[in-house]
Amino acid sequence: MNIRWSLFLGAIALVLLGWLATNGGNEPTVPAPVQGDPSFWGNNMLTVVYDPTGKLHYKLVSTKVKYYAENGNTDFSQPLMTLYSAEGIPIWMVQAKDAVLTKDKMLYLKGDVEVNSLMPDSQLEKLETTQATINLTTQDITSDAKVTVYGANFTSVGLKMRGNLRNRTAELQEQVKSYYEIKKP
Repeated sequence: MNIRWSLFLGAIALVLLGWLATNGGNEPTVPAPVQGDPSFWGNNMLTVVYDPTGKLHYKLVSTKVKYYAENGNTDFSQPLMTLYSAEGIPIWMVQAKDAVLTKDKMLYLKGDVEVNSLMPDSQLEKLETTQATINLTTQDITSDAKVTVYGANFTSVGLKMRGNLRNRTAELQEQVKSYYEIKKP
């Protein structure tokens, strides 16, 4: 009976080993990513970016972030960005409903775009538009939509704008109307 019992247990062991080798030992497979789906995403994210010398360049807070490896784009919902000077001083606060950051460091802002100066001595205080593009390397800002510029004692409205946040300049280019407030001493 010992020989039969040993053969029976050996046969069961061989069957189990064969089953494990073919089916049971498989690692769970990760489904292949669907084209167009984000490679990763997150909620309530803080992105901090430094320049090559290690100085703070900008911080970006967003309620939702989606990164697409296919094209290198990152989508942000309700982005709030703080841009810093070369000395590490916060100089601009940028917000919008949505934004797309491309791999070549271009930030495309859409919906209720607002750019506020954080510098108390700035003549250029605030920009408002429906869409704008910021080159995060040069800090050039452009918009082909209606833009309202608020400054020290003036408000200007135009249909296109070019400027540079680092230099605190904005030039309205088409159908410009300006309003000045004259303060009496």
